Amino acid sequence: MILIVDDEVRLGEVTAAGLQAQGLDAHAVDNVAAALAFLDVNPVQLVLTDLRMPGLGGRDLVTRLRTARPEMPVVIMTAYASVRDAVALIREGAFDYISKPFEIEDVVATIGRALKLREAEEDNRRLRQELRDKFDFGRLVGSSAAFQKVLKQITDVCDSRATVLLQGESGTGKELIARAIHDNSGRTVSNAPSSWRRGRWWRSATCRTICSRGGRSLPQPRF
Repeated sequence: MILIVDDEVRLGEVTAAGLQAQGLDAHAVDNVAAALAFLDVNPVQLVLTDLRMPGLGGRDLVTRLRTARPEMPVVIMTAYASVRDAVALIREGAFDYISKPFEIEDVVATIGRALKLREAEEDNRRLRQELRDKFDFGRLVGSSAAFQKVLKQITDVCDSRATVLLQGESGTGKELIARAIHDNSGRTVSNAPSSWRRGRWWRSATCRTICSRGGRSLPQPRF
């Protein structure tokens, strides 16, 4: 559901009707207090709020939602003269702003982008939780999209018996990733002693170490 907050009651109703005509569930209220009360009991996906209203305004709503519901995307509606305020609010946590007067198609497009971002963030949170529940990646720390992709690839190979080749510049964490795969892997060798199995046996060797031995095999581990 999209919650519209605008002290201009007629404009809020027209905006809600326009969104409903586009297939979106929308509801309009005329003040921040009513918006907060509505949020407490309804499954709202996004808030579309006017910036300047009597009493509490859009800035106050962004501030409260940032604390109470940081995952909630907020889009600011503003007159052209206050675009600078809206841009400042984006820095403070709002998703975007729409200048009044606006076309309903522009509102729908902005809402679509905000909801896609929220969905991606929720997927990332679920993925991180699944990784924490199933795997131990205590040595790996990161939150970027590229890092999350690496963690997803690690989970894909952990339960595989396939050989894994890690490539990257020196210092990029190849050994940490290899250790994470090893520690969380279900791989076993049928005739290997139990100390080889999950999380028990690990040997790290660099190409320089192997080359320094003139191509000779590394000594066999002792158990």
